[in-house]
Amino acid sequence: MFNRKNYLFVGLVVVISLFLVACGGSPPQATAPTTVVEEVAEVEKEAAPTEEVVTYAEPEADTEPVQADVRYLLTTAEFAADKGYLTATRAGEGLMQIRRPRYESEQTHWLFTPDGEGYYHLRQANQTADRAYNDSLVAVETAVDDSQLWQITPLDNDYYRLTNKAAGEVKSLTALGENMPYPGWGEVALNDTDEVESQYWILEVVPDLVAENEAEAEDEDDTLLRGAAESVATVIDFETFGSWKRGDQPYGDFSQSEEQTQTGSSGKLHYDFGQATEADDFVIFLQQIDLDGEPNLLTAQVYGDGSGHFLNAWIMDAEDETWAISIGRVTVTGWQGLAGEISPTAGWPSGHISGPQNGQIDYPLQFLGLLLDRVDVNAPASGNIYLDDLTFTIGELPAAEAVETESGTTDETTTTESTASESVAEEGEADTDTTGTETTETEPVSAHSYELIPLEDERDDRLAEQHGDLNLRLRELQPIDEALGLVQVKGDTDKYAPNFVGVLEPNFVTTYSAHNWDWGCNCPSDLIENPWGRVAAVEIATTPDQSLYIPRRKFDIYQGKFYAVLLYASEDSLTFVYAREGNISNGYAIHYQGLTTDPNLLKLYRESQGDNLPGLTLDTPLGTAGDKLMVAIRDRGSFMDPRTEKDWWVDRGLPRPPTD
Repeated sequence: MFNRKNYLFVGLVVVISLFLVACGGSPPQATAPTTVVEEVAEVEKEAAPTEEVVTYAEPEADTEPVQADVRYLLTTAEFAADKGYLTATRAGEGLMQIRRPRYESEQTHWLFTPDGEGYYHLRQANQTADRAYNDSLVAVETAVDDSQLWQITPLDNDYYRLTNKAAGEVKSLTALGENMPYPGWGEVALNDTDEVESQYWILEVVPDLVAENEAEAEDEDDTLLRGAAESVATVIDFETFGSWKRGDQPYGDFSQSEEQTQTGSSGKLHYDFGQATEADDFVIFLQQIDLDGEPNLLTAQVYGDGSGHFLNAWIMDAEDETWAISIGRVTVTGWQGLAGEISPTAGWPSGHISGPQNGQIDYPLQFLGLLLDRVDVNAPASGNIYLDDLTFTIGELPAAEAVETESGTTDETTTTESTASESVAEEGEADTDTTGTETTETEPVSAHSYELIPLEDERDDRLAEQHGDLNLRLRELQPIDEALGLVQVKGDTDKYAPNFVGVLEPNFVTTYSAHNWDWGCNCPSDLIENPWGRVAAVEIATTPDQSLYIPRRKFDIYQGKFYAVLLYASEDSLTFVYAREGNISNGYAIHYQGLTTDPNLLKLYRESQGDNLPGLTLDTPLGTAGDKLMVAIRDRGSFMDPRTEKDWWVDRGLPRPPTD
C-alpha cells in the first residue's frame, strides 16, 4: 500500500507509445514474444485489399462461415496491421469498441451461436449464454428478437460482412477510427453498407490454449516443458538504450553510460531533489517494453551511492492494472544485486497504482518505467545510480547476501524488498535500518472509517491516473493574474449547488486556468476560455493539519447519509461527484489537490472493485490540509469559477462540519 506520494502517470505512457511508433517501434533490447495474433497480422498484411472493388462471393454449399463454441478474434482490413480488435468494454457488460492492444484477452474473444436459420447470436467469450449483442451494440438479455441476430456474409479475400437482421443488408458493423477516447481505441457503429475496409471483417480462430496446456500436463515430458517455459526471461541490458521519457517531476535524467557497467553499457540515473518538496521528491523514467512469459521475479544489478533511496519498476498487466514492483533499497556504495517479487500481495513500496484492481496480476505484462524515491527527507538530495541487466524472469526471491562495497568492506544486503523497505509488511515486525538500529514500521491508519456504495451506472474503465476528467494534474494548470477575492456574476443561482461555507474560507492565493482535453491523444490541448471567464481553479490558504470535508449540500444521494462518490484518489488529490455516477458528466464534481488524503479512504478506494466506490458523508473528513489547497469545481464536466460568491459562498444555513 502506498502511504504518502502521488506517483503521477500523467498520460506519459500514451506519449511514449506515440513517440515510439513515430520512431519505428519499440527498442530492440526487449523483444516481445511472437504470438498467434502477430502471425495473423502478417497474414492480414499480405491479404490487405487492393484498389479493386470487393464484391460478395457465394459461400460453398452446406458450409457455415463460423463454428459454434469456437472463439474468434475480429478485426477489420483497415486496422489489421495495428491489431484493431473488436472489444467488449467492462468484460462484456457494456458497449463494443475497437481496441489496438498489445495483447489479446477474453474481452477480445467472440462466440457465434447459430439460431438454426442462418443467423447468429454474437457474444463476448466470458458472457453467459443469456446475453447477446443487439443492433445498438449493447449486450442485453437474449430473446427471440431480430435485433439480436447477425448475418455473416463471406466476401472476397477471406473477409466477412456482419449485418444485423433487424437492419437488413443496408447496414453493416463498422469500425470507426475517429472519436477515440484515447489512442488505441475507436468506436463501432452500425452504418450504411458500403465497400469500405472498415466493414471488411477478418475472423481468426483463437487456439484452445487451455486444452493444449492440459494435454501437455499429461505428457510424461511435462517437467521438461515447464522447465523450458520457466527459462523465458526479458533482459533490459541498456546496450541498445531506446527512448526514455521523464515524468512530471524534473528531478533528474536517465542516460546510457559506460562509467560503471557490468557488461557493455548501463543506465545512469542522475537525481537531484534539491528543489523537490517532501510530497514529490521522486523521479520516474518511462519506456514501454513487452515482457516475455509470466515472470514472478525482477532482478537488477545496481551500482549504488548508499543513499537509501527506493528503486521501483512500474508494469501494466493484461487488464490495464498498473503495479509498482520494488526492486530494492540502494543501501550500498558500489555494485549490489537487488530483486523484487512480482506479486499482488507484495508489501510496500510494491503495490497496485491504478486500474480495475481485481486482486491479481494478469499476464502478459508490459514494463512501463523506473522510479527512484527519496523516502527519508534527510537522505542525500543528489547523486548517481547505475543500473544493468534488469531481468524479468521466473524464480524464487533470493535470500540476503553479502555484497562487497566500493570501500572494500562487506555489507549484508537483502535482495528482497520486504526487509530492505522502511515500511515492512505486518504491524509490529522489526526492520533494521542502515545504521543497524531496529525499528518498527506499520502501514498508516487513521481513526476514520468509510464505506463503498453502489453506482447507478458503470465505473469508467479508463485508468484514473490517465483520465483527463479525474486526475486534475493532467490538465496542466497555468497561473493567471485575476482578482483574488469573491466575484459577482449575473445569472441564475442554483441554491442546491455545493456550498463551501464552514468548509473553507475564501482566502484565495492564486488563480489558475486549465487546458481543454483532447480525447484523441489523451492529452491537454488549448487553454479553456469559458464565457464566464478564464479561472478554472484557485489555490486557497488553509491551516496546516486542519480537517477537510466535502462542501455541504442539501440532498443526499444514498441511504440518507452519503452525499458524494469518490471517483479518484491519490496521496494528495481527490475527485468526487455529487451523484452515484462513474464519471463527472452529470452533476457537480469537486477536485481537491494538495491535501494529505486520509490513508483509510485511500486504501478503500484502491481496493474498490466493479461498480462500487467510496461514498462520502458530510461529517467524515477526507484528509488534512497543508498551508494551501487547490480547488476546482465542475458542473457536468465544465470548469466553473470557484470565486463566484452567489454559487458557492453564500450561507444557506446548511450543517457545518465538525470542528477539530
